[in-house]
Amino acid sequence: MQVDQDFIDALKDKLSSFRLDPYSTYFNCQNEAEALGVYQWNKAVSTAFYPLLQAVEVTLRNSIHNAARLHFSGNSDWFRMNRFPNAKKYVVKNIYKYRGDWVTPTPTANDAVSKLTFGFWVTLLTSTYDDPVNNSQLWPTLIPTAFPNASGYKATRSYIHERFELIKNFRNRISHHEPLWKIQDVIDGGGVILRAAPTTPEESIARLQEYIDVTLEALKWLSIERHEFLVSSGVEEHLRAVCSLDALEKHQGITNHSYNFNKFKSEMIMKKINNDSISGFYSLRTSPKGVFKGETLTLDVRHLKSPKYSITLP
Repeated sequence: MQVDQDFIDALKDKLSSFRLDPYSTYFNCQNEAEALGVYQWNKAVSTAFYPLLQAVEVTLRNSIHNAARLHFSGNSDWFRMNRFPNAKKYVVKNIYKYRGDWVTPTPTANDAVSKLTFGFWVTLLTSTYDDPVNNSQLWPTLIPTAFPNASGYKATRSYIHERFELIKNFRNRISHHEPLWKIQDVIDGGGVILRAAPTTPEESIARLQEYIDVTLEALKWLSIERHEFLVSSGVEEHLRAVCSLDALEKHQGITNHSYNFNKFKSEMIMKKINNDSISGFYSLRTSPKGVFKGETLTLDVRHLKSPKYSITLP
């Protein structure tokens, strides 16, 4: 895309220099067009994280709900029991928010659960719902059921809460359209601590890769099957490809490495033979006499695999 200074000035008026200038400085952009490219990369990273974060949120919700329902004698409305006054108040407030009414008709458990925020479920992991002596609350009684694949020191209520608090804060950062390369909160030694923000693009990439690791691990605590389905479908491969220096440089427009069509085809074949991921960003040089008249195209290749049903014979 060709842009001139008038176009950039008009765009900056809508984005604000306050938001765009830090991109230019941090990524050593040589012009404002490069800064706009990095801004687009940040949006691409946010988008690529969504399937993973959505899987964690939905799986956490269902895992806690099902574990609690079974524990409290099949009571699907366990979160409205008097022993959970804070949860009950939150549920009623959210039903009013979405429906404007509580009594008519009385909301089903599924209605209520579907309206509860990720923050609500993470709040259920706090010490308010911890009672290791009388087992009158949720934890630690429900940990083996809600988080069946967490083990050792990672299977404690405090550790699990810190992990999901970290994920929630990261999710909120995406929801608020904030730069993801300025992340400070990280997992270290089992807790959320404040680590200095990255100081180079390389450090930012490493930090994003860490967030992929800890979020995938949290999903595995909840469900091996959910984790395997997300990974095997190619979501992880694409996310890691977006959170890379190569993808950053492609968006910034500073990479000089490109393929012609035949070389690109050979590259894909070799990666397949070597069982490597083909997800990634590739610059493809087109024929000077073709439709694109020698233009270099950037391809976002997503190696997504659809599920295949198999029948196991007796």
